Amino acid sequence: MKSQIRTLAAAMLLLGAAGAGAQEFRELLVKKGLHTGDQYLAGSTVDVHGKVEGDLTMAALQAGLDGVVTGDFNAIGLLVHAGGVMGDDVRALGGKVVVEGWVVDAVLAAGGEVTLTRGTRVGGKAMLAGRRIVDRGDVVGSFDAVGGYVEIDGDVGGTVRIRSDEVVIGPRARLAGDLVVVGANPPRIADGAVVAGKVTVEAVRSAGPGAWFTGAARDALLQIGMLLLAWAWMALAPSLAREASRFEWRSPGRAEAMGIAAVFGLPVVAVLLAVTVVGIPVAIGVAAAWILLVLAGYSTTAICLGGWLRERMRRAPEGSGFRGWLLWTLAALLLLRGAAALPWIGWVVTLGAVLAGAGAVARAARAAHVRARLSRAPPGPAGA
Repeated sequence: MKSQIRTLAAAMLLLGAAGAGAQEFRELLVKKGLHTGDQYLAGSTVDVHGKVEGDLTMAALQAGLDGVVTGDFNAIGLLVHAGGVMGDDVRALGGKVVVEGWVVDAVLAAGGEVTLTRGTRVGGKAMLAGRRIVDRGDVVGSFDAVGGYVEIDGDVGGTVRIRSDEVVIGPRARLAGDLVVVGANPPRIADGAVVAGKVTVEAVRSAGPGAWFTGAARDALLQIGMLLLAWAWMALAPSLAREASRFEWRSPGRAEAMGIAAVFGLPVVAVLLAVTVVGIPVAIGVAAAWILLVLAGYSTTAICLGGWLRERMRRAPEGSGFRGWLLWTLAALLLLRGAAALPWIGWVVTLGAVLAGAGAVARAARAAHVRARLSRAPPGPAGA
């Protein structure tokens, strides 16, 4: 677990290299008291109960804030709790995200379940996405939500725009602006709820034969393109691709942790470098490396899954060499595409495939770099 925490913290450490701030990572990390400057924290469980004079960025399985942050609060984890006072924006991504406190500006949150508790106040707008979204707090600005189930039982000062087939406006809801719902069903508005503006319900447009054919052709081309990408990955860097696939097979948990650090850390590093103006060329290189890492990561997961499918079949398809490998990789790509189409959990499958594969690629690249450096070192005391 400690090695997973170290890799999970890599993105936080990279951020610190670009500006002033403190970085820490432990399996259990609890921060109390006053902390000056931006804080970058990572671990299995991370809790902040003190005051941070600056931005707070957290990456953990369980990330919690119950204090004061004068700047932005950014968090990613299976369980994210944003409590206390947050002096600027809140950005959170997790399996379950709970906002409970006072947010001076906007909230941007996504996850399996997103909740704004009773008594929560958002000074700006709220943009939420998830399987289940519940807002019982007060939002001064506009409210935008996309989810399987969306419930509002608090105050909203601006326009409410919801895309969902199940929308509930609770009895304590006070909506000062318009309510726009895009979905198969009209919203259920409880007795006592107040909607000052106009209520508009827009049905989801059904796709005609032309749209269906276009979508099918697009999906087919996408799968062919991903198969060609996997082939190019194996052809151009065969040893690296094989090592990445083996690492993901043996240690999926470690690969996922390294993928979180790389996939979420590199874009932030690129932005911080671009802000300095001088670092724009390096930022472009980092962004390009991120794109290649994501594509290679997804391909690595398909290769790994294809090998797993092949081992569990009694008989490999005819042509067990390169042609057989391509067939099993294509089968894996189709399986991943089908899983991605599932409601609610589809995006989790795709994200998991990218993170696990990207982490495996990052680990394989690091190991290759270490081997190359050791091979260049002269033997004997001079190489020490």
